[in-house]
Amino acid sequence: MHAASEAVDGTPEATLVFDADGTVVYSDLDGSDGVVGGAVSSLFAPGDADALDDLVGRVLDGEPATVEAEFEADGESRRVVVRARPGSFDGGAAGHIGLHAGTPRRRTAAALERLNELSADESLSFADKVERLLEVGCEHYDLDVGFLSSISDEFDVLDATGNHERLQPGTSAPLSETYCQRTLESEDALAVEDAAESPDIPDHAHEAYGLGCYVGARVVVDGETYGTLCFADDEPRERPFTELDRAFLQLAARWVGYEIENRLRERELTERRRRFEEFAGLLGHDLRNPLSVAVARLDYVRGQVDDDQVDPDHFEAIEEGLDRIDGLIDDMLRFARLGEQVSDATEVPLSAAAEEAWTAVGTRDAELVVTDEAEAVQADRSRLLALFENLFSNAVDHGGPAVTVTVGATDEGFYVADDGPGIPADERDKVFEMGHTSDDDGTGFGLATVSRIASAHGWTVGATASESGGARFEFDIEPAPI
Repeated sequence: MHAASEAVDGTPEATLVFDADGTVVYSDLDGSDGVVGGAVSSLFAPGDADALDDLVGRVLDGEPATVEAEFEADGESRRVVVRARPGSFDGGAAGHIGLHAGTPRRRTAAALERLNELSADESLSFADKVERLLEVGCEHYDLDVGFLSSISDEFDVLDATGNHERLQPGTSAPLSETYCQRTLESEDALAVEDAAESPDIPDHAHEAYGLGCYVGARVVVDGETYGTLCFADDEPRERPFTELDRAFLQLAARWVGYEIENRLRERELTERRRRFEEFAGLLGHDLRNPLSVAVARLDYVRGQVDDDQVDPDHFEAIEEGLDRIDGLIDDMLRFARLGEQVSDATEVPLSAAAEEAWTAVGTRDAELVVTDEAEAVQADRSRLLALFENLFSNAVDHGGPAVTVTVGATDEGFYVADDGPGIPADERDKVFEMGHTSDDDGTGFGLATVSRIASAHGWTVGATASESGGARFEFDIEPAPI
């Protein structure tokens, strides 16, 4: 039982009115004598009782509600949309209910609505979402079995609902023995109302599983077939699967694929963080400790030796080398941290960020120009500042103390340009590589850091020539500037 679409059109087939105790006080159903005086839920299948009680409770709290349920009358049952509202037509009761025919379109809309709710519910784990999706699908198709599989050389059931012995989590089988073999050969959902009579289900697969009907679709992850999402029953299906039934399954399978992709990316990020922590530990401890020892020993030796015994320039060269190693360690740690994927972007004005970074760099007689078109971007503010600082330092280092740097907007994002000597055309693809530098004293981390920060935001960066022949760095942004 699940929530139905609120958009139910047309006159209800029947109307019920209930009081503040949830007791039916009026009905225009045939044989209403057996209806009036009972609970609303008594008219529906036992499995829907909790949902109907919840619906009545919501109406008594003043809130309209709509669900889909199995209505039982005159020895027959059928799916209907139950639409409830506070009050009655004459104002003399707590609430009223309209029973509407549960058309295939409405059933599909209700299932899609619940699928959207699952997708948006961040409190649910992936396993919880799959479990509830299988329940939604079984209810939508009115079938007893639902399962999600992964497929390589074998068919492996990852999760399932229903009591079928061979379709339980952890069970496996050769793919050739399963109904899913044909599903993988189909671009669309495979739907079979009577498996015993269908050419799409091999006899040996039917003998192995004994499913009377089946509907399944491929689950694709990162462009590759991952497995299948399927629903089935031991008995053949009396009514045919509709195009809407197939479309719903295709959407559900696509949603599962997206969820699995997200889970895999989360695992990858967790592993990357673990490796970074190990890397940071190596730099911060295993390298800095012997470096500290070397610095201390240098100071000691320098104090024990007279200038006429050893040229002081030797000590200065050693000290400069040790300082350079220490600086490289800082740069490498900063480089690694700035490359972590941005997850908390906010709206950052380009002009304010550029001016703050310009002040931090200490640009002496250089000039910063920010055009009026440069507005704001979604970014991690501290990393955007680091991006500008590295570009501004690069411009001053190569363009001289009087260089002019311009920050402006493009149709795809923003740019930073200068009027310095520029970058040779054959070097522009290499300048973002770690370690690439034209300065004997450079570390090659500056523009590599810029590229890494851009990637962490999902941006791309390219180097070209400015109007004056200097360097110009263009950033294409996703999403576009605000």
